[in-house]
Amino acid sequence: MLDLTVNCKFRMSAVKYLSLFLFIPTCSYSQIWSPVGSGITDTYGAATLDTAKGRLYIGGLFRSIDGISASRIAFWNDTSCFPLGGGVKAGYSPQTQTINYFNGQIIAGGAFDSAGGKLVNNIASWDGVTWNSLGTGLDGLALALAVFNGELIVGGTMSVAGGVSANYIAKWNGISWSALGAGFNNTVHGLVVHKGCLYACGDFTSSGLHSLNHIAKWDGVSWSALGTGTDNHISGITQSDSSIYVIGDFGRAGGVPASQVAQWDGQSWHSLGSGIVNTDVVQCITAYNSNIYVGGSIGNAGGTSVKNIARWDGTTWHPLGVVNDWVMAMCIYGSSLYIGGSFTKADGVSTPGIAKCDWITGIEEKKQISTLSIFPNPCDGKFHIAMINAKSERSEICIFNALGKVLFNNVADFSLPSQDIDLSAQPKGFYFVRVTNSKGESAVQKLVIE
Repeated sequence: MLDLTVNCKFRMSAVKYLSLFLFIPTCSYSQIWSPVGSGITDTYGAATLDTAKGRLYIGGLFRSIDGISASRIAFWNDTSCFPLGGGVKAGYSPQTQTINYFNGQIIAGGAFDSAGGKLVNNIASWDGVTWNSLGTGLDGLALALAVFNGELIVGGTMSVAGGVSANYIAKWNGISWSALGAGFNNTVHGLVVHKGCLYACGDFTSSGLHSLNHIAKWDGVSWSALGTGTDNHISGITQSDSSIYVIGDFGRAGGVPASQVAQWDGQSWHSLGSGIVNTDVVQCITAYNSNIYVGGSIGNAGGTSVKNIARWDGTTWHPLGVVNDWVMAMCIYGSSLYIGGSFTKADGVSTPGIAKCDWITGIEEKKQISTLSIFPNPCDGKFHIAMINAKSERSEICIFNALGKVLFNNVADFSLPSQDIDLSAQPKGFYFVRVTNSKGESAVQKLVIE
């Protein structure tokens, strides 16, 4: 599949239509990032992002977002941001650091002592109307949340949860807190559920008498190691269909050289190329459509120059546009990649604290077919599609929006000069047009309705 994320010079065909060609050997799209509302004007932007019930939840140190007052937590519904009541607060530097969904409620964890004016300790639930405590909460920070076997799992810096001894990890069943085995000997930074097991990562090196170098698997009964783990702490974790991926300040994983990012396939550890140079800092990671995305303060990934964010396609590292400062959080919402951090611009566009990338829809292109031309483009919703130098054949036209929703699907005969399409009922914005022939070969072009 050709890369859509690097800057390029477009090759123009000598045709009478003004068109922008994608999926030709030297081409990709240069501006891939766009703002999320008016963004976050506070210094640190979004520190955590998560999705639940068709919404994107945003947490951090901010006190306002998208022009509204929102204390350290808000949600985005594709159009605007909204606060969650009075949000969370504390006497000094309150922050929402992790968000999840459990028992029909939004769970926020971090460093705070009140939520919606109610006394809480570093963790609280939002039922859509009011904030509530989870028992007496935690005596330390909540840094990671996951739902496993019908219970909420919390990792962080705590030693006590709801009055119960819990070493850096605990579980909440909706009524009370309890420990998760022997816990760990140091901080838990990340949690993920994969193939029926819970995985935890962090600064720890043991659980009880068992050596566990910075990562462990819980099968519902006990903790176990993932090979020999890593040689230094793991700060983030994600999962794909087949593997676990981690980031952190390590140089080896399972004895294999792996600079700051590594893969566990269930049996052994693997590097992702030459990884991220050890002078950079990797802050966040996520997976989507067989691609791994990492963010932080990054200038070099696998020998490729990048600007604070990069993509691994399973073989090679690629840049993902230009982000002008730290990327501290990322997640997939719809079919877009959202990032948060201390940046103010992405691809030269003002995106204070939060931005989205719609060029990750994961269309697997098998082979280039005849050049696709759309005219006029931009348009008012009415436009024509032509395939330059196309042979007489029937091909499928599929048009979808930035979230991946199919708006038009039809089979057309491209022996005709052009196909007339009417999307004038759709809102202004950008869309994608894909044409696929009988051999499964495709071409895609961006369409702008204004």
